[in-house]
Amino acid sequence: WRLFCFLCALPCVASAILGYYYVPESPRWLCTHGRTQEALAILKRAARVNGHRSRDSHADRTRTRSDFPYPDGLQIESTSVPKEEQHSLNFARLLNKKWRMLTLKLWGTWLSFAVGYLGTVLIISRVFSASSDKGGGKGPGHQQLQDGDMLDTQTARYYDFDYRAIFQSCAGEVLGLTMAVFTIDRFGRIPTQVVSYAGGGLSLFLLCYFADNDNSNFKSEQQEQAPTRYYILVLLSFVARAFEMGATCVTWVSTAEILTTEIRTSGHSAANAIARLGSMMIPYLLVESTPLTTVGYFMLFVHIFAIMCSLQLPETNGVAMGAGMAKTS
Repeated sequence: WRLFCFLCALPCVASAILGYYYVPESPRWLCTHGRTQEALAILKRAARVNGHRSRDSHADRTRTRSDFPYPDGLQIESTSVPKEEQHSLNFARLLNKKWRMLTLKLWGTWLSFAVGYLGTVLIISRVFSASSDKGGGKGPGHQQLQDGDMLDTQTARYYDFDYRAIFQSCAGEVLGLTMAVFTIDRFGRIPTQVVSYAGGGLSLFLLCYFADNDNSNFKSEQQEQAPTRYYILVLLSFVARAFEMGATCVTWVSTAEILTTEIRTSGHSAANAIARLGSMMIPYLLVESTPLTTVGYFMLFVHIFAIMCSLQLPETNGVAMGAGMAKTS
């Protein structure tokens, strides 16, 4: 598992390095710091990449409105933030009167989606596994057996995972991402989040309801004994992963669009930190001794809470960046 974690970390490191050198700075942020020429250069480069001609490349008589990277008459002006105010742009400002309610709603959404997503992963792994006692333990740690199963050497408990079913459920995330891409602009950010969280919560509840609470009857070799029930569980786990992925993707996009430039970085990172707290708590909440039916009710409540928080957020589809905040003010 150490090698697997290392390989998963490589794309993150590579994207961070490439992003530092190739992702341009925000023109809005540059303008707030008086660096208008740099902002203009980035806008012109973006115009060229999107097939628009620069204002300076042709005579006025040859230009049409569609050639311009920004509307006629728009001027890039400095809106520098005073130094004393720049120092106040920290996480504490997220809880002042202007931002407090929006921040709490975002934190509630992010906490819910972290608990929901990681909870889904843990529940599916539990449903498609079996365990049995093997005698006295030998000390802390796990030992991999020849057939690929795991033995907890402290409790001498034997774990058998149905890796095929777990992999099939993971494939649902591809569908969830695809659905989010095609629905986020057509139906809006908030409706897409609400439907995705509702679908994820319902499918997780049904998955826990239909699965055995003793967690011992769903090994892959027993698939032939109850094929209908087995495939229902696989289908529900697939659907749950799809809805969870769609919901989280839209929440990421919506958050960046809701927050204005002055607070976007701090607000987004703070919401992400709240989500990490939820991720750390969920393994202690979904312990193996808790019946799956109880787990299902808990996850259903988490998703209802996510829906309630999402419904309180402003819709940003077709709205200028940061303008969604004006609706809540």
